[in-house]
Amino acid sequence: MGNGRNFIRKQRKSEQQPAIVQIALPDVSTLSSYHCPQCMNNVFEPAYRIWEISALVSPTGLAQPAEQKVWRCIGCGFAFDLATLKKLDPIERQELVESIRQQQKK
Repeated sequence: MGNGRNFIRKQRKSEQQPAIVQIALPDVSTLSSYHCPQCMNNVFEPAYRIWEISALVSPTGLAQPAEQKVWRCIGCGFAFDLATLKKLDPIERQELVESIRQQQKK
């Protein structure tokens, strides 16, 4: 009986807390960002498009819904998949910001 108790004690001692990992986050201004192709906004929320798979091509032989994750633009409300969004590097993004500021001054 003593062997079982010793095994449990050894097992508890060997369980250690996971190490805390420090991650250095990069400067966000140096990263590429995604923008809406309609309004050039860069704030999105996750959304889903719902499709119906017909019974002819469904793996179960029954019509069933399918979903596709998309990103909905907060600015204009249009939904896009990630491949459709416009990716800007930091220089392009800065040019966009400057052009918007120029338009706002007029």
